[in-house]
Amino acid sequence: MIANKILVVDDVPDNVKLLDFLLSDAGWDVATACSGEEALQAVRDESPDVILLDVMMPGMDGFEVCRRLKKDPALESIPVIMVTARANESDIVKGFDAGAQDYVTKPINETTILARVRSAVRSKQFTDRIEDQANIQKLESIGRLAAGIAHEINTPIQYVGDNVRFLGDSFGSLLALVDTYRGLVSSMDDAISDAIRDDLAAAEKDADLECLLVEVPDALSESKQGLSSVAEIVAAMKEFSHPGTKEKLPADINHLIKNSITVARNSWKNVATLETDFDEGLPTVNCLIGDLNQVFLNLIVNAAHAIEEANVNSPGSMGLITIRTRRKDTQVEICISDTGVGISRELHKRIFEPFFTTKPVGKGTGQGLAITRSVVVEKHGGSIALESEEGKGATFSIRLPIC
Repeated sequence: MIANKILVVDDVPDNVKLLDFLLSDAGWDVATACSGEEALQAVRDESPDVILLDVMMPGMDGFEVCRRLKKDPALESIPVIMVTARANESDIVKGFDAGAQDYVTKPINETTILARVRSAVRSKQFTDRIEDQANIQKLESIGRLAAGIAHEINTPIQYVGDNVRFLGDSFGSLLALVDTYRGLVSSMDDAISDAIRDDLAAAEKDADLECLLVEVPDALSESKQGLSSVAEIVAAMKEFSHPGTKEKLPADINHLIKNSITVARNSWKNVATLETDFDEGLPTVNCLIGDLNQVFLNLIVNAAHAIEEANVNSPGSMGLITIRTRRKDTQVEICISDTGVGISRELHKRIFEPFFTTKPVGKGTGQGLAITRSVVVEKHGGSIALESEEGKGATFSIRLPIC
């Protein structure tokens, strides 16, 4: 169980030490900041569950810090408890108006502060559960919508594909007719007047026949390839987005990954090449197919984002995403590697925490890897590990039990 993190913000060192001691002794993980400016940065770096915020600080006071936090969609849900020596009604109202959830007065009473923090932690946990459920329902709704759209696209794509194949066959017949016509003209060289020959040449030129004979087959071939790609994407979307079952079913892990690669293509195609090294003899795995689809999609998209960030100053540079599958005794191993920015070792222990993200504010919710770990470990009894160094890319290794 990961300990809840409490951020203590106070410009008086003795107050910080006291709160750090009380909260740490109660089992919470404590981070500290000594000013309003430090507090705003610490919230982004530490992703606390609750903030104990001193009101009277030089420079930016607690009211302004609270107002700024509540204006940021990525931070507004964090409960703020104001800590103040001024317990007059106007200051309390001002704190609530700024967005604070609660307040405590100085001098600090151990029983009171611990009770208020416990209450705020429970409130945050409840809010997180509601948000998680809302996100799950939203994903399910999007999945059903995507599956419906894919189904609707499928029929017209089949019509277009059939027509393109018909045009290709018909053009082949026309090519044979042109060859016959040209052969006849050539064999009747003496019987055709110069005027007729000139008219035929002019008609071919007006029709741009030579160009058509070269370009039309190429256009038809490209159209067939494009339609084949669309059909592949539609099929992947239908399978990927289909509402998941509540029970585990046997699944081909390689096939699930291929679908995820197709669905995520728009995320990686412009920033990386993607290579696969599949164990074609991989046994099926009993799993929640929809949940594992989401896991593979999250990791592929994260890899693409990491590469994009690494190459931000090198437009046009392409990174590499590698996906490998192997059987490891009674488990299946899936390794997803990238040549992106990497993750510093001190962040490894936090990377799977809910709402923790290394992305800039507004660029990530911090839920993707937390959901990924939950699916792999809690729902499938597997494991997930990270190997990474800052600036040297990352590899996520998943192991799932075969039975």
